[in-house]
Amino acid sequence: MTPINRPIGISILCICGIAYVALSPLMMLTPVPTQIAAWWPLYVCFTSGLVFAGTFGLWQMKKWGLISYFVALSLVQLVSWRMHEWNAWTLAPLLVVGFVGCVYFAKVS
Repeated sequence: MTPINRPIGISILCICGIAYVALSPLMMLTPVPTQIAAWWPLYVCFTSGLVFAGTFGLWQMKKWGLISYFVALSLVQLVSWRMHEWNAWTLAPLLVVGFVGCVYFAKVS
């Protein structure tokens, strides 16, 4: 098996994705998720699964991983906008993923 020459931007994105997936279940231990909405815990689990899939795909340098990561963060933006909880700071991760994706899209298979 040949080693993968992974760009540093992709590695940083993967580490952030793993941190998101690892820290999301901790939020479920507080009473806050059910106060937001009854469906919120399921939504967090679903988006965590998408981010995990995207992170795995990115780590393997696959285009579907980048697309999955972007879709997950776009879904988070859409839901927060529909719940009237959106602010400009929540857009930062999506812009970073979009920028890294544009820079390295040709390098992933």
